[in-house]
Amino acid sequence: STSIESLEAYTNIVQEASLELDTDKMLIDSNFPQSGKIEFVNYSVRYRPDTKIVLNNLNILIQPGEKIGIVGRTGSGKSTLTLCLFRILEATTGQIMIDDIDISLIGLSLLRSIITVIPQDPTLIEGSLRENLDPSDKYTDESMIDCLKSLEIDYLLEEEGLNFMIKENGDNLSAGEKQLICMARAMIRKSKIIIMDEATSSIDYNTEQLIQKVILKNLKDSTVLTIAHRIKTILEYDKILVFDQGHLVEQGSPKELIEKKSGQFYGLYSQSHM
Repeated sequence: STSIESLEAYTNIVQEASLELDTDKMLIDSNFPQSGKIEFVNYSVRYRPDTKIVLNNLNILIQPGEKIGIVGRTGSGKSTLTLCLFRILEATTGQIMIDDIDISLIGLSLLRSIITVIPQDPTLIEGSLRENLDPSDKYTDESMIDCLKSLEIDYLLEEEGLNFMIKENGDNLSAGEKQLICMARAMIRKSKIIIMDEATSSIDYNTEQLIQKVILKNLKDSTVLTIAHRIKTILEYDKILVFDQGHLVEQGSPKELIEKKSGQFYGLYSQSHM
């Protein structure tokens, strides 16, 4: 009976949308996305049809190349935003536009390939540094070495160059080094849209500062969305989005939100500077 229950459960899994659509080729040929503009229009989403709305009527305009800090308490909806960009969750109402194209009209394979994620727990494979930086074998050794230099981890190249072997789960590297290698992977791809789930406890403050410096200096042409846990790492960003229980409650530059001397962001900022 367990087998029958399992079969029934599997047959009732909601299928994802199409991986490829006829219009994808046209987008690929036009080098989509060229700018990395993102817009949420009257956007709401829920996890399942029978659950409550988790992001409520969002209207957000993110200009090409802007650096956006996303803050809010646990459960406020900040990580849900990234699931929506990948269409792991589909819109209940409204739409998300990338370069003025509704993402529901893009095949999932293409959509997910144009966004680079730097996760909180960086993922590395057992293999060479080259394989980890460029799994699809598209980029030159020079571009990889340049990225490692700008991230100040080119010392990994000292003995074996890009053939330096990374153990399973990156066990021969520190947490900071793993995060920086994931960062290098995003830089090499020159993705127009990068989502970063800022690490909290796993990396030290100096590594965090280095990553933020690289974002502002080397990723000028990329739109970067950082789910921020440390307020001080996003104070130089263009815009802050503050979420509370699925609502966007504040948005503006860090300076504007601090000068208000009230509101959630000012509260978080004050706590971090005590």
